[in-house]
Amino acid sequence: MSLINPQQFITFCEELYTTPNNQRRKELIEILPISLEKKEDLSDYLSLLLQTDNVYAQQYIISLILNSFKLSPSTFLSCSNDIQTTLLKVIQKSTTQGFIARSCYNLFSITVVYSWKTPDNSEIFLTTIRALVNSLKPMLINIAVHLIFCVLDGAQSNFSKMNLEKNQISTIKTTVIFELMKLLISLIKSIQLIPNNEDLIKTILNSLNSGIGLCHSWHYDEEYVNWIHLPEKIYVVVQDEEFYQKLIEIYGVFASTTTSSVVMELLFVLASLRQISVPNAMSKQRAVELLSLFIQSVIDKEIGLYTNENFVLTCRFLMKFRTTQLTGSTTTTEWLKSVSRFTIKVFQSNNMVCISNMLSFWMKYTLSMFRYPEKAQKWNIIINEICQVFIQSMIAKEEYYFIHDPSEDPLLSEEQIQLIYETYGPIARYSYESFYRYIKSIFNKTIQEFASLCSTPLTEQGNLKKNIISSQLAFIIEMVVGVLKAKLIMATDTLSITLDTSISNIIFPFVIQYNQYVQRAGYIKDIKEMESSGDFRLQKACINFMTVFRTTLIAKNSVSSLSQMEVERIATTEDFLKFYLEMVSTILSEWRHSVVIITKCLELFTVISSSSLFNYQLFKFEMVRNMVSQNHISLLSNFKGTPKQLKKIHFELYRTLGTILFNCRLSIYLPLFLKQFIPIIEQIQLYIKQPNSNFDTSIIFTLFTDLRSVIITSKECETVPMCLYDFLIVHIFPLITPLISLLQRTPILLIPLLRLLGDIASSKNFQENFPIESPNCMRIFKGITMATASLCASFIQNSNKTYQNPYLECFKPICLCLRAMSECFKCNLVNFAIFQIYQDNSVVETLNVVLDTALRIPFNALEEYPKIVKGVYSFIDSLSLICNSNVLIFTEKELLNILQLVINGMKMKNGDIILNCSHFLNGLLDSIYSSIKRRNFGIDKLVQFCSNSFEPILWISFDNILNDFDIWALSRPIQLIFLLRPNSFDTLMLALTKKIKSPIKQQSFLNYSSTLKNSIDPIYNDVTQERFEESLRQFVQCVKQLFD
Repeated sequence: MSLINPQQFITFCEELYTTPNNQRRKELIEILPISLEKKEDLSDYLSLLLQTDNVYAQQYIISLILNSFKLSPSTFLSCSNDIQTTLLKVIQKSTTQGFIARSCYNLFSITVVYSWKTPDNSEIFLTTIRALVNSLKPMLINIAVHLIFCVLDGAQSNFSKMNLEKNQISTIKTTVIFELMKLLISLIKSIQLIPNNEDLIKTILNSLNSGIGLCHSWHYDEEYVNWIHLPEKIYVVVQDEEFYQKLIEIYGVFASTTTSSVVMELLFVLASLRQISVPNAMSKQRAVELLSLFIQSVIDKEIGLYTNENFVLTCRFLMKFRTTQLTGSTTTTEWLKSVSRFTIKVFQSNNMVCISNMLSFWMKYTLSMFRYPEKAQKWNIIINEICQVFIQSMIAKEEYYFIHDPSEDPLLSEEQIQLIYETYGPIARYSYESFYRYIKSIFNKTIQEFASLCSTPLTEQGNLKKNIISSQLAFIIEMVVGVLKAKLIMATDTLSITLDTSISNIIFPFVIQYNQYVQRAGYIKDIKEMESSGDFRLQKACINFMTVFRTTLIAKNSVSSLSQMEVERIATTEDFLKFYLEMVSTILSEWRHSVVIITKCLELFTVISSSSLFNYQLFKFEMVRNMVSQNHISLLSNFKGTPKQLKKIHFELYRTLGTILFNCRLSIYLPLFLKQFIPIIEQIQLYIKQPNSNFDTSIIFTLFTDLRSVIITSKECETVPMCLYDFLIVHIFPLITPLISLLQRTPILLIPLLRLLGDIASSKNFQENFPIESPNCMRIFKGITMATASLCASFIQNSNKTYQNPYLECFKPICLCLRAMSECFKCNLVNFAIFQIYQDNSVVETLNVVLDTALRIPFNALEEYPKIVKGVYSFIDSLSLICNSNVLIFTEKELLNILQLVINGMKMKNGDIILNCSHFLNGLLDSIYSSIKRRNFGIDKLVQFCSNSFEPILWISFDNILNDFDIWALSRPIQLIFLLRPNSFDTLMLALTKKIKSPIKQQSFLNYSSTLKNSIDPIYNDVTQERFEESLRQFVQCVKQLFD
């Protein structure tokens, strides 16, 4: 749209930005142009931008050009130099407002980056920048630096929209970015360190930071790396000693201002550079020395250190040092003492991020000392002090937070405790003897205070004190847990095993006593903010200790080379189980409101039940026998919480009980365990006969969820008692079909039922260990398939129904049906032969119904819901097993629909989906090829109506492998199509040749294709297939470069 009357345009722009009338604003938006369609219209607006001083008109014109450029960059790219020249003139005008200048910089940077597609334009930009800098005029230098900053800062987002090739990116890095970085470093070296230049210095430093980040992100655009990688050419410019020295000097001059943080941030980035030896660059060792000296001077002189940003950056900086650097010549005793003094101040702060960073630093340092023991002796005192000060400071924090605001305590976070485990444990193990003595001293002292408080009636003040002491004890125990866990990543010797035993013997008796105290104190009520209470944290710490104490027992039992005299006495496995089971009993009754405590307790119980060291002893304990045979249903009535919380507890409890039953010689109790479900099943049977609106349907959800937990536990067991499957056949399968018809409108109850069917079908015992003639196996197979068919048939009948939540009410249940059927196909009955003996066609009919349902799912639903795609194509994959048995089981219509679904799936460019499709194609085509060889009746007709799908499958397959998809999966169906339709090879190659423009390249392609054709052996077996796969791989490598 050409420019209307300039004065009228200015008036409209001013009114647009200032009028409070929304209706008038809408009218103005319709009058004023939103974007330009032709580049010829641009010159009038650029002239007006330069002539007028009206900020509203200037802002609108800049926004108009920016919008036009983004919508159609190719149209206006040739005008980018004119746009940039005008913007520069506007910026230099003395009357230009600050926000207009910023808008000009933004538009300038976008047009510049887009113009870099043409090398000549990048040279024009560099010439402009050099001219501004060489003018030696402060204002023009300022403009040049701001332009560089805007260009580098926004380049990454702009380049992601431009789809540049890697070679273009490489050229830009080694030309434009290289020159800009060189210019910036030259400026920073020569600049005077005076207050008037501070803003300019900050802009230069931020530009350098952006430039380094930009080169790194281009270099590793899809890979996360901890260190910054730069092209060697730019690395030489950046890794410069004079530049480093200048940065340190700038920090000293501007230590009290925000510039110091900008310097620190840039030095942190430089410390993150990968360490390589490059000619003409500063040596790696010298760079580390300068950075180390800088940090030491900052810490010792406290120059700008205690501004919040610099404090955090210093901690990050220290954490960035590599383990190898911490043992070099820079790590002197004085340097380490300086860092230790700073560390103590960090530990005394409330900044957990900084504390974690410093723990990471000391962990790396102590790990390096294991590699260089000759340096360790003189620095042991420092490590000991660090260990003790950390414990002291965190104990003091516990008291502070309980007095002020317990909910703010960072140690309430499980992630924070886990982080401390991982970092503090190796530090403490380095000075293990000292740590042991210190822990023994403070733990015994704290226990005495705790015992004193527990032995007297508590006042409000006394209860607060008890909470503080409990949380301090919890923290000490958690630190011991971290130290014991650290042995898994560190070498162990006789001394460390002895100390593991000694420190465990300090904590274990207290854990027993605390459990007895909870029993005496009685039920821990649902107090407000229970999870921040000292009792809660101490109970959780006790469970964590028992978790790691279990591994100490295993280690002790596995060290046969140590005599009893060498290893201090530790609890036997029987002692451990006895006291642990007492803890379980107490927690399940006294902590019934805490999902976290109960879940952690049951998780450990499951692990113990799975361990060969403990599971053979568990059946000796009456409590365990009672849990599985008498009271697991009544036990559930104790628990309190929301439905979601109770669901989690149910799952963990039944997973634990299942593990006990299948691993602890207690399978004889399985009938008694299952018998406890009978009253619930009888209630459901009554509901099926006489549906009642007052019936508590939650028991249906509970029954199927609990049984599912048991089935999941049995999945990987080699042998599962047959009484479990008898129970399912007699009591559960008769409920399923009638429940499906009742619950179809209640997905929250239907989904657990369908998941149970899928888990039964996917259990290892069902798929592999049942004999093919087993009546139970046949009944389960038929029960699952008939139930899924019943639901699918219902969905087909209601295919025109409108759902409020299509995913939850329709597509998710269908996907669960498909999963159950897919798993059934993997068992020994996949060939359906056993059913055919009895002339039972119900399973084939079931397959047809389920397949029809899968094919009815609309393609837009597949695009919208990724989980549906996964479910449908996993089912398609499993159909390959049926193809291997009897390919003629499918009707013509079904097979054509499946092939269309396969073609659509291969177009999705999703590796997993393509793999699913290739598995099906391989099964189908292999079966067709074998049937042809055997001259099976009806196979010629099958090949004839499948042939129309062969061409698109070949096209998509070759497109995928030419775009780097794995050849292994697609080579088999490709070879089989070539064998089934020999002329398809020539047709495909001729079509691919037409995509190549160059006659020379076309001839090369034909030569490569001729070689590939010769590798197609008419005899299809594993040997010829591997030979063809290798030939296809070589063909793809050769021809990829021929396509334009």
